[in-house]
Amino acid sequence: MNVDVLVVGGGPAGMMAALAAARGGMSVLLVEKNGYLGGSLTSYGTFPMLTFHGPKGQVIWGYPQELVNELRQGGFSPGHVADGIGYAPSATPFHAEGLKYVSERMLRAAGVQLLYHSLFTEPTLDGTRVTGATLWCREGRVVVNAGVVIDASGDAEVAARAGAGYWLGREEDGLTQPLTTYFRLGNVDLGQVREYMRRHPEEFHAGSDPDAQFLAVSGFFSLWRKYGPANVPRDRLLFFQTSLSAEVAVNTVRIVGANALTSAGLSAAEVEGREQLHALLTFFRAHVPGFEQAELVAAAASVGIRETRRIVGEYTLTVPDILEQRSFDDAVAQVYYPIDVHAPTGQGDDFHKYTFTEPYAIPFRTLVPRGVQGLLVAGRCISVSHEALGSTRVSPISMALGQAAGTAAALALSRGIEVGSVPAAPLRAALNQAGARLPEVRYA
Repeated sequence: MNVDVLVVGGGPAGMMAALAAARGGMSVLLVEKNGYLGGSLTSYGTFPMLTFHGPKGQVIWGYPQELVNELRQGGFSPGHVADGIGYAPSATPFHAEGLKYVSERMLRAAGVQLLYHSLFTEPTLDGTRVTGATLWCREGRVVVNAGVVIDASGDAEVAARAGAGYWLGREEDGLTQPLTTYFRLGNVDLGQVREYMRRHPEEFHAGSDPDAQFLAVSGFFSLWRKYGPANVPRDRLLFFQTSLSAEVAVNTVRIVGANALTSAGLSAAEVEGREQLHALLTFFRAHVPGFEQAELVAAAASVGIRETRRIVGEYTLTVPDILEQRSFDDAVAQVYYPIDVHAPTGQGDDFHKYTFTEPYAIPFRTLVPRGVQGLLVAGRCISVSHEALGSTRVSPISMALGQAAGTAAALALSRGIEVGSVPAAPLRAALNQAGARLPEVRYA
C-alpha cells in the first residue's frame, strides 16, 4: 500500500494530523488499534477537555475548534464553559460517543482512509529515514509505504523503533506520572454536593464554584482523610459533572509505578485500576453526600496513561520556556494549561510549584526527532522535559500539535523537501490560513 502520509494513532493529535494532511491535498492513511477515533478522550474516558483558553481569552483555534463546533452542532457538547474548580480558564464537556462519530465524519469527508483494529509493528527504514511501516492487521502483515510518517501513538512507538532517542519519566529516577482509570457514576444528587460545597468551602480546591454550570469537584479533604480507601494513594476526590443528568466522571484512581510500555505492566495497571475503582465506589456510597444511591455506569475501556516516552527532538521545551513565554520563530501552537504533574510516587500533585498567567508557544522543532528523517511526532510524546509535559500533555494542545504536524507533512511533500526542514514562515502561514490564529512572533 502506498500513501503520501501515514498517521499512526487516532487520538487527539492523530485525528488533527490526518485531517490537516488530507486537506493539504495528500493521500492519508490513519492506523488505529481501536475501532474508533478519540484516543484518550474515548478509550481512556478523559473528561472534560482542558483547555482551549488562556486567562485572557481563547488561544487554541483552527481544526480543534472546528471539532468543538461540530460537537456543539450535533448536540454532543455545550462548547467551552467555565472550569468549576477554577484551575483552568475553561473546560469543554463532550459526549464520547458523539466525539467518535463527529471526528470520523470530519476525517472521512476530507478523504482520510481509516484503518481500525490494526497495530503498528515496525518502521520501514532507508538508513535513518522512515519510509513507511509494517502493520499487523486482522488479515495479517501489511506493509505501507509513505512519503511522511506521523507518530501520534502517544508513546513515540514509531520514533523509538526507528532509532530516535527518548527520555522516560523524571530525570532522577525515571518514574512517570501515575496512570488512572476513569469511571462514571450515575444517580448522583448533585444538589447535595453543591450544598455541601457552599457550607464547607475549606474542603475544596481554592476557587471552586458550587454554582458552576458544569460542576467540577476537587476536594472533600476531611472525608478523605477519615474514610478514604487505603489502596488509593491520593489526598482528595476529583470528579466532573457530565452532560448527562445526575452523572459524574471520576478521575481519582492513581496507579503508581506501572510500566506502561509493556503488556505485563499495563495488565497489572488494569487490574489495580479496577481494585481502586471498586474501593472508591464503596467510599462514595458510604461517606460522600449525594452519592448514597450512586450507580456505576461504566469504566474506561483502557487504563489512562499520562506519560511514557518523550522524544529527543531538535528542540526540547522546558519549564523556563513556559514560565517566561519565550518566543520561537517556528512556533506552531500558542497554548495554555497549568504545569500539572501528578506525583509519580503517589500522594500529592506538583501543580502549585509553578504559576504563570500568559499563554506560551511550542516550536515546530519539538515535533522533529533528532537524527531521524521522514518522521514527525505529535501529541504527548513530543520533545519536552518531564515537568513541562505536565502542561503539554492535555488533549487540546495535542490537537493543535497534530494540526501542525499534518500541515507540515503536506507542505514538505508538495515542495519536495524534508519534513523536518519545512520553513517556519510558510508553515505558520498555512496554519493561520486554516484558522489557527497564531500570534506574531515576539523577539526580545
